[in-house]
Amino acid sequence: MRHLKLHRWFTTGPLQLIFKNAGILLSGRSVAGLCNLGSLALAARTLGPEVFGTLVLIHTVIRLITGIAKFQSWQAVIRYGAVSLQAKKHQDFHRLIIFTVLLDAASALLGAMIAILAAPLIAPYLGWSYDVTSMAMLYGTVILFSITATPTGILRLFNRFDLLSIHAIISPGIRLIGGSILYFYSVGLWGFLSIWFIASVVSGITLVVMGWWELRKRELIPPRSLSFHNLTQPHSGLWRFVFATNIQSSLDLTTGHLTTLMVGWVLGPTAAGLFRIAKELSTVLSRAGGLLAESTYPELAKLSTQKQNKTFRRVVFRSGLVAGSGATMIFFSMILLGELLLRLTVGIEFVAAYPLLLLLIFAETIGAFGFGLNSAMYAIGRPGIPLKVNITTTALYLPLLFFLVTQVNIIGAGIAFIVFLAARFVAMATITTRLLSRVDTTPPVNTQGSATLHDSTPTGKGM
Repeated sequence: MRHLKLHRWFTTGPLQLIFKNAGILLSGRSVAGLCNLGSLALAARTLGPEVFGTLVLIHTVIRLITGIAKFQSWQAVIRYGAVSLQAKKHQDFHRLIIFTVLLDAASALLGAMIAILAAPLIAPYLGWSYDVTSMAMLYGTVILFSITATPTGILRLFNRFDLLSIHAIISPGIRLIGGSILYFYSVGLWGFLSIWFIASVVSGITLVVMGWWELRKRELIPPRSLSFHNLTQPHSGLWRFVFATNIQSSLDLTTGHLTTLMVGWVLGPTAAGLFRIAKELSTVLSRAGGLLAESTYPELAKLSTQKQNKTFRRVVFRSGLVAGSGATMIFFSMILLGELLLRLTVGIEFVAAYPLLLLLIFAETIGAFGFGLNSAMYAIGRPGIPLKVNITTTALYLPLLFFLVTQVNIIGAGIAFIVFLAARFVAMATITTRLLSRVDTTPPVNTQGSATLHDSTPTGKGM
């Protein structure tokens, strides 16, 4: 009987669509993950631990700046676009798209300028030479092609996870192919930076084209005659929402990328390379949780507009339980196979990352149980809650990280990450449980309505 009930989790209701969409994404992200691991392995074997660590530090600095400058406007596209389309207010939707596109463009330009100016300032702390600093400045211009948040939101809004799955393979695939060529020709740091730059540019342009094509197919491209004035007026609280989600995502990036930079600053580029390898292997869990979160958020947004409170709570609980259970199995498999995996992929020089790998995977396992909690808060229009929790736990994490890295070496980074994710999970689980048990899940938006999008286009066509 219990088996039949568990089977129904995956075959009925919102969870069926959530896991279906997550499965579509997983098919592409699994290939992308293997390509990422392969490209890192090729870079590590070609460059050696120290130069590979320098490559990792340059890439991490640019990723960190991109994440801080870049607004997560895809969440606004889903959050406010769902309501506008359900109410058939297409002009409001057009204004939303123009607003998020302008936001993406401005943040990309700002991020590129910051990267170019920041590289010479941080170079002495990371031990970069003049040549390496020049490479980092040139690599920073890749941020100009990071205007992908709006098309990402468009594709998620209309359940085009098949296109997102295809897109996920593009950048890792180019890196893998390019890295394979460089491996045989023994090209140095500049060669790998060039390949990674090209991969990011092609990936960004492709996603923009995919998003534009989806809008064109649904006859939802904003008209040229639409005024740029009062773009946010139809969407109450839009500015507050985008700032809250931006700060939240920046904090998430800080715990990942800033950890790599701190390890590199305190222990050197070789340690940064070891940390990056361990983090890449451990992120199989966070990426799997991210896939579920990407497919869960649109469904929770729909449930919140339909006032299905009981179903909403059930989806949050069950999806977290499934994700956490899967993560636990991966953790135990890594205990048995993790060292062998490191030896086969990146080589014996990087086997020293094995203890750190186990600590990071254990931390990600804890986090997997609560992956849907942030999505639940965003869906009911309470982005400030995960933001406050993340600010508090990050403020505790960073000094703890510095202390443990200086005292315990690289293992300290893994211990600090466990404490951070455990504290965040306990705080979010407690607050979310109490909040959802006593409040309506309907978000405080002026325009109400279901967000079921399959028939929300002007042409009435479903997917």
